[in-house]
Amino acid sequence: MGTRTGLRAGAGRFLVYLQAQRRFSRAACEDPNHRLRLDAPCAILTNEELVSAVWSTGATDLTPPGPSRPDARKRDGMQSKTLFSNHYLENRLPDHPEWDEDAVPVFEAVRELWQHDHQHGDSWNESQTEQEFIQPALELLGWAYVAQPQAHQAGRVRRPDYALFPDQVAKDDAMPHQGDDAAFYAQVPTIAEAKYWGRPLSQKDAGGREKWDAQTNPSHQMVSYLVGTHVPWGVLTNGVTWRLYSREVSSTASEFYEVDLSAIFDSLPTDGEPIPDQLDRFRRWWLFFRRDAFVPDAQGRCFVERVHAGSTTYARRISDVLKELVYEEVMPQIAGGFVAYRHHQMGVAEESEESLRQIYRASLSLLYKLLFLLYGEARALLPVDNPGYREQSLTRMAQWAAERLDRGLPISDATHATARYDALLALFHRVDRGDPSLGIPRYDGGLFDPSSPENQFLEQHKLSDRAVARSVDTLVRDAGEPVDYAYIGVQNLGSIYEGLLENRLRVVDGASGAVELIGDKGERKATGSYYTPDYIVEYIVQHTLDPILEERDAAFRAAMERCVALRRQLQDVPDAATARRLRGELEEAEREAREAFLGIKVLDPAMGSGHFLVNAVDHLTDAIIRRMQVYHDEHPDVPWDWNPIQRMIERTREAILTEMERQHIQVDAARLDDTALLTRLVMKRCIYGVDLNRMAVELAKVSLWLHTFTVGAPLSFLDHHLRWGNSLIGTDVRTVEQEIQATEAGQMSLWQGPFAGLLDLTGLMVEVVERADATLADVQQSAEDFQRFRDELTPYKQVLDLWVSQYFGNQTAYEFLTLYGEDVLPALKGQQDVPEEYEEAIERARALYEEKRFFHWDLEFPEVFVDLRSRDWAQNPGFDAVIGNPPYERIQTIQTIDPIQARYFAEHFESATGKYDIYVIFIEQAVNVVRKQGGVSMILPHKFTQAHFGHGVRRFIHKRKLLDQLLSFGTNQAFSDATTYTCLLFLKEGSDDTWLYYEMPDVRSDTSAMQELLFSIDDRNVISLPKGSYKSEAWILSDVEKVRVLETMRTVGQPLKEFVDGVFQGVVTGLNDAFILEMVSSKASASNLRRVFSSHTSQVIEVESEILRPFVKGKGISRYRFIEPTHYLLYPYHVTDQGVTLYDEGIIRTKFPRAYEYLSGIREDLENRGSERMEYESWYALWNPRNPRRFSRSKILAPDICYGGQMSISTDGRLLHSDTTYAILPDRRLKYGIHYLLAILNSQLLWFFLTQIGTPLRGGYYRYKT
Repeated sequence: MGTRTGLRAGAGRFLVYLQAQRRFSRAACEDPNHRLRLDAPCAILTNEELVSAVWSTGATDLTPPGPSRPDARKRDGMQSKTLFSNHYLENRLPDHPEWDEDAVPVFEAVRELWQHDHQHGDSWNESQTEQEFIQPALELLGWAYVAQPQAHQAGRVRRPDYALFPDQVAKDDAMPHQGDDAAFYAQVPTIAEAKYWGRPLSQKDAGGREKWDAQTNPSHQMVSYLVGTHVPWGVLTNGVTWRLYSREVSSTASEFYEVDLSAIFDSLPTDGEPIPDQLDRFRRWWLFFRRDAFVPDAQGRCFVERVHAGSTTYARRISDVLKELVYEEVMPQIAGGFVAYRHHQMGVAEESEESLRQIYRASLSLLYKLLFLLYGEARALLPVDNPGYREQSLTRMAQWAAERLDRGLPISDATHATARYDALLALFHRVDRGDPSLGIPRYDGGLFDPSSPENQFLEQHKLSDRAVARSVDTLVRDAGEPVDYAYIGVQNLGSIYEGLLENRLRVVDGASGAVELIGDKGERKATGSYYTPDYIVEYIVQHTLDPILEERDAAFRAAMERCVALRRQLQDVPDAATARRLRGELEEAEREAREAFLGIKVLDPAMGSGHFLVNAVDHLTDAIIRRMQVYHDEHPDVPWDWNPIQRMIERTREAILTEMERQHIQVDAARLDDTALLTRLVMKRCIYGVDLNRMAVELAKVSLWLHTFTVGAPLSFLDHHLRWGNSLIGTDVRTVEQEIQATEAGQMSLWQGPFAGLLDLTGLMVEVVERADATLADVQQSAEDFQRFRDELTPYKQVLDLWVSQYFGNQTAYEFLTLYGEDVLPALKGQQDVPEEYEEAIERARALYEEKRFFHWDLEFPEVFVDLRSRDWAQNPGFDAVIGNPPYERIQTIQTIDPIQARYFAEHFESATGKYDIYVIFIEQAVNVVRKQGGVSMILPHKFTQAHFGHGVRRFIHKRKLLDQLLSFGTNQAFSDATTYTCLLFLKEGSDDTWLYYEMPDVRSDTSAMQELLFSIDDRNVISLPKGSYKSEAWILSDVEKVRVLETMRTVGQPLKEFVDGVFQGVVTGLNDAFILEMVSSKASASNLRRVFSSHTSQVIEVESEILRPFVKGKGISRYRFIEPTHYLLYPYHVTDQGVTLYDEGIIRTKFPRAYEYLSGIREDLENRGSERMEYESWYALWNPRNPRRFSRSKILAPDICYGGQMSISTDGRLLHSDTTYAILPDRRLKYGIHYLLAILNSQLLWFFLTQIGTPLRGGYYRYKT
């Protein structure tokens, strides 16, 4: 690293870099555990000195100065996420062997070139810039290149200025393929696009030096070129600024690595040896843009891929550590602080369940705000370059906390003097309401909305200075290394915070604020709501939205043709009447062009933190950029300002700048780049989400706000598209209308019944949907309009709530609706008296809505199901795409908690068959709300394809001919924190007779290998299967030959049930290591005691023989081998001919004192086993003891999980087995006997059958249970 040294202070990215002559070293400021410290032996600056030193470096975005992160002016102000982590570049890049290569020869050559050319560059056009500087620089970087390579469809499809090759041989090999893009660019590792010297790279050209290309945004060109050529990397440069783009990231347009050569060479003398720091800066250009950076190593990865992978690994590692820290430290610190405040300052001696819920939600809300500020400051989206703001910033508070904590200086834990918390609230107020003196615009938005219950709580409660210091300090640096919030994406942070959503608090000591998160710890995992890996989200989004985008591209082009024709006609209009007519037609054509892309509607019905939605925003933004760029490349005579979407972007930019001028805030117009503004428009108009957890909805909003945060623009209004509700419980207007019989003449019409006037009301949503929210007034108007719509909608919604409530025990609701008919609305509005029993029905429906969160799709999202302009039902209603990762939860769990809700599902979903998992009804609901020809794509367990409970959903899919693709991960684990065998399911209504199946080979769940395999799927490794063969029966997912063999077996053979009396599982204890005891001695003592080992207590104990039964686990069963039990089951039951009866506790105490002593010693564990939903007959009872009388016959035992046929025979009538083992009881009339049946079941033929219809597990194992 040369002599550059540094100090990390406080905030994770509050990095102070000083030259060698400064008086302290980085190494001396870090302890062995990488905990960042400010204590001795390094010298310490005072607060004032430190702040002055930090900000004098010019590192306004809290990163080291230098080419790796030039300031906003150098970066055209574009709001981008860096392609590589700055922390990784500073701390890990020097460990790469390339760092030690001799950079001096190239440095000297480039310095000489720069010193000659930068004096004249300001007068050059693009061609001169290329000839004089860019081409020589590429040659110094080691590249061979083809300039202006030929493209297919000459004159219509533009291609980048340069195709870069590692050497002349590679170039010569590719040359004959020019004109054939696929063949030519398959041999190109990197492309390059050149612009004239100093031209802005993220906006149109205002310099006037390139008339023909002035309206083109170079960064948008790069998106188009990378996608169009399928080349993985692209270089964009104007000679001064060099950018590296990747096609393999979430947002190609906004994620790039940038180096400014002027920051390296302008301050250098014309001769003399460069100092190490100057060479370090140069390396950050040379290493990333030279040929060798893109040449694969022995493992097949090039330098830039390794750095990107290292940055990604850093982000993932930090996220994992932060997840634990937030759970173990930050949330208890914040929530406990509020508990302590309430105890000491409000006299609350004991918290109620409701107050604990309020505290928890408020603590989450505070965390969300801290996250927002950390992001905004790290990316310089908040005015960290303003000295006044710096002093008030969260970064400054983090630095204060680090200094106090590391020096061991006192920090007040008083709850009556809370200066730091008050400072936090003041900062929140400034961001919410603005502060021109500190350069803060009004961002407003629901995050800081003073009317929200959580924000009211935060205003009324306080945290001590210590609680604030510890919480902030942990968030910014306690992960072992600085948290690079400028690089860590909101997707990573979603994985951290989503895990908190289902927890609850328990107070350990109110006075000290000691609390813990209990009960529902990890419930989103326990209920099967797993956080989806990024690459899977990207694959689902890409393969769902791309067909829709292609369809919409045709509509966009058709609308553009009309726009262009009408504009040309308007240039020569004979009279005013004709002009008015043409302008009206133009307005409609422009609306259609905007709606072609911005009218795409994407839903996640169980959105969690918004992971899928954030990725959808990026993908749609990039796709719209590319398609607009391609259109204008093909139509160079059509000005960009004739493009309605571009005009909308321009109007948004102008409105923001005008608003900033009104607020007296200075904002660089270049920072409001096209990509950022288009991203905001896509988020506001295209994205929809629902979640049953209200704080998940708030987290999704924060994720999207962070992802689209634009300097000067308020936080977009999102309440109309991100909704709190139960995606599975609700109805729709037309269904209820059709079922209510109000008159003798038959069904009411929508204009006569309780829904009269509803469609007129939906017109209120037009402005909310189409408003760009460029200004604070826009956001406020959107909120007011939406609230007015909700208020007016309430009676109609109550009608549907009443209808649904009848399924939850509110029987009078149906009578009220059918009896009152068109008088329902006046009754609900209080304009008409109703009898008491109906008042009770109305109140009961309201209470049920609050409890269940009924969700009526056509009322919650009217623009999806209603044509708002014609105020009539849409001809093809529904979302264009439904994507996501629905919850995985067995219906048995729901039946235990809420049997009425389980019954509702059974009555309303075809897919609710057998002991199903609720993800199958999410599949059905997704299909219900998607438009015809729309796409449904989800990641979910593939068990439904063959399990008995999947009968309903398989039938549902078959009847509608929905099956499009199923991509199975096989035995690989897509989720790192759970064992779940998953697939990607793609459904689309269509007429194709076949669908595609892919099963991933076993790569031992290696994430990189799985990602590579997934994105390399093509026609060569998928199986095309006939739709007609995949009905409600278990799907055989195999090639045609194997399917034919299986069908023959099914046709010729006879089912096992014809040869047996039954198949049953064994005993379910509820706590195996307590009840299943390992044999120490197979013989009883003289006193009839047996010595056994309890793995629960890790002790050898003695237990009465009579209460023990010989026991075998699945692992104890081997192919044809005699079963020798090695365990006993402590079985506290009396067995009779009538069944089993649990021994009375007194009988166990007197008759089996040793067993009772053992059980009593672990009573607390037995009482707390399982979930709160599981009820045992007694604290020492088994969950399911079975009836041992069934075990007394000779039987075949089969382990549920096996590798090859592993069945054997048991003739021991006392032998019990576990629930992971099946007992097969042969029919007593079986002609050939039990051994003959065993031979068939252990045969290779039956094993083949199982491998095709069973559930595959890791290591080549399969399980019988489906």
